[in-house]
Amino acid sequence: MGQFTNKRSDLTDAQSSQILSGREEIPIDKAIMARHDESLARYPRIHLSKGEYVIMEVRRHPIGLISIWLVTVILTVLSLAILPVYSSLREGVATAFDVSANSLPLASALAWPAMGLAAVFLLGGAIATYVYNNNLFYLTNESIIQYIQTSLFSTREQVINLVNVDDASYRQQGIVQQVFNFGTVRVSTEGDERNPYIFYYVATPQKVVRTVNDAMEEATGFAVRYRQHKAAGPTPDNPTNSGVF
Repeated sequence: MGQFTNKRSDLTDAQSSQILSGREEIPIDKAIMARHDESLARYPRIHLSKGEYVIMEVRRHPIGLISIWLVTVILTVLSLAILPVYSSLREGVATAFDVSANSLPLASALAWPAMGLAAVFLLGGAIATYVYNNNLFYLTNESIIQYIQTSLFSTREQVINLVNVDDASYRQQGIVQQVFNFGTVRVSTEGDERNPYIFYYVATPQKVVRTVNDAMEEATGFAVRYRQHKAAGPTPDNPTNSGVF
């Protein structure tokens, strides 16, 4: 098991919200706004506040698709194998049930149902792949945005403010995860350590957690600068105290 952790400063939820909204009050550096505009264009599904930009898009490792398509292929082959198996056993089935073989349908009559069943299994595999690939999260300079898709028509979104993150860690268990470099990322918030946010099948989890920790430190640094900025108040040299962040 590998782990990187970071602790945030002690902030209440109200303070966290106020700090994040502080970006609306303080002029933002042009370079940051350029990244913000770029993220808006590249990720239109994400709602980003002023000065917020995407640092990393995290998708599931493709190795998770192996089990989906292994089951899909097995079920598809079995559904098509019904035809030759039934054809070879037709006489035996008739004898077992003491009926005439001519009273049983021909194998050719089962071709369309068998192919229809195979098509259903392939469609199920395609839907499972879509659902798998649409479980992802975005790391921004302010938050972690997780999109959770449990079925074709069931999705939900979770947003974790970085200033509220208490701990970020990862785990790689077993030789397969070590060799293919994927694992589970765990993010917990202050006061809710027993109900962490879990991200499975994350590729390069070490890099993801390092990046999350770096973003946490930057978000905490902004929180400190913002509180200092608000505490300082207007000065003769700077009546509005609206320095660029």
